[in-house]
Amino acid sequence: MYYDYGTSVVYDGDSVYVNGDTVATQAEYATQATEIAATAAAAPPVPDDQPIPLGVFGMVQGEESTATQFVQLALNKQGIISGEYYNSTTDQTEKLAGAVDAKTQRAAWTVADRKTTVYEVGIANLTKDESTMLIHNGTDKTQQWILVRIPEPTN
Repeated sequence: MYYDYGTSVVYDGDSVYVNGDTVATQAEYATQATEIAATAAAAPPVPDDQPIPLGVFGMVQGEESTATQFVQLALNKQGIISGEYYNSTTDQTEKLAGAVDAKTQRAAWTVADRKTTVYEVGIANLTKDESTMLIHNGTDKTQQWILVRIPEPTN
């Protein structure tokens, strides 16, 4: 399932609608994303786990045309997301961790030990070159951003 935030997933007042159906309040929807991301910490390590690379993506806010924040994502067979977050403004790289909810196909992750900011996108959206995504800052503030695939370098 593709999540098109702003079109198929809409915030209206305090309610969140998916394909026209009310699914949660804004706070509940953000809490769900936080719970999805937190399952990575609870997952037991898998011996010989070989995560599948999903790609490198730039995150662009609003009318910006240049990304300053990037994520490199990988997914293992248990639905655990791993990777790195890079901020080019601060030149900092940090680990990220999250998971995919098997039922809803929502992917959510957090960066380092900052658990109140949760990044969310539909796992199928990561097959596209460009997609909308959400960034939940706590349960009361959610922003829509654009996730843009960075092409692999050609040798």
